[in-house]
Amino acid sequence: MVESIPTSGISYQPSFSPLVKTPVYFWSDVPTVLTKRVKILDEIVDIKLKPNFIWHYGDGVIFATRDVGAAFPDGKIQHTYSKPGHYLIELVTHWSGEFTVSGVSSPIPSELISLAILPISVVSAPIRFVN
Repeated sequence: MVESIPTSGISYQPSFSPLVKTPVYFWSDVPTVLTKRVKILDEIVDIKLKPNFIWHYGDGVIFATRDVGAAFPDGKIQHTYSKPGHYLIELVTHWSGEFTVSGVSSPIPSELISLAILPISVVSAPIRFVN
């Protein structure tokens, strides 16, 4: 089953270098529910997993959610950087769920965890004075 867990891809908008003091929208491409049917020792096992996300924005701010996020204007996962610089975005995905055998469901006793890392550069906007 571990081989079937999708790795979390990180996307953000704007896709070019984000500006300081401007919201950056983040999202992941993993499904909100993952279901698999596998055969183990001649028994059919149905597995249902749901992700929880922990976003580390690289500047000390952490955000936990069940939402996968989305691009502007629908995205609920946003972060505004106060300083220009290079940041490592880390997305930790905790998968938890249940399995069902012969109609009897049980919780999976531990979590599966995946990690995605993406570097971004946040820049300052140039200031121009015009007459």
